[in-house]
Amino acid sequence: MKRTMITLLLLSSALASVCWGQTTPTVDKGPTVKEQLAALAVEATPLSDKRKELQDAVKALDQTNVDIKFGLETIEKYTNKYKNDKAAYDLDMAGYSSAVNSLTIQMNAHNANRCVEHDHDGSCAAYNGEADRLNVRGDQIKQQQIQLDQRLGSLITTRGQLKELSKILSDKTEKWTADVKKWNSDNDDNEAKITAIRNRWQELMSSMGSCLDKLPANATDEDIHEACGAKWDGNNVTKKPLKNQGTGGITPNPN
Repeated sequence: MKRTMITLLLLSSALASVCWGQTTPTVDKGPTVKEQLAALAVEATPLSDKRKELQDAVKALDQTNVDIKFGLETIEKYTNKYKNDKAAYDLDMAGYSSAVNSLTIQMNAHNANRCVEHDHDGSCAAYNGEADRLNVRGDQIKQQQIQLDQRLGSLITTRGQLKELSKILSDKTEKWTADVKKWNSDNDDNEAKITAIRNRWQELMSSMGSCLDKLPANATDEDIHEACGAKWDGNNVTKKPLKNQGTGGITPNPN
């Protein structure tokens, strides 16, 4: 009976030794709030840089928009001038054509009734005077034609320039529109990522509870650890040893 009791005691001792000697498996609780915030800060850095890049880009887009508006106003201004000049040209051209037709009729009539003097008796003085007037009128019309040709050349040049400027402005507007669309897409995507980080940041801070409430804005990592302990970095707050200061009370050891 005694041997049986010893055997049971040894067996019990062995079992206890095995149980107490076992290593408890470590439970991975995931990254701490501190680690997650640090990761979010790293993730936010390129997004912040991208935001600045986009802000600089929108300035260029705004300037391009101003340039396009100025270009449109300029084209409209000179298009209106061209239309007015063309209308005046057409009016003067109509007058020129009428004058040419009138002169042609008069010259045909004049030439159809030739006058021949005999012995220079002056009988054709009126006829010759009419011829001189018709020739002067013809010279005037020729000068008018030269001026009209010059004006027409200027109108043709202006119209070509307006077409070229309109094409350039159209291409510029098309590119600007595409750039704005891409900027909006890039900005929306970037801001969505920033918002997601901000929301996650707020969630993590809220998970800390009220331990942060009394901390100053410039609290250090150590301050947060002392206030929040494992909630912050997974490590419990190290309690300072107590010492008797001789008054009968026990106070924390400041050292």
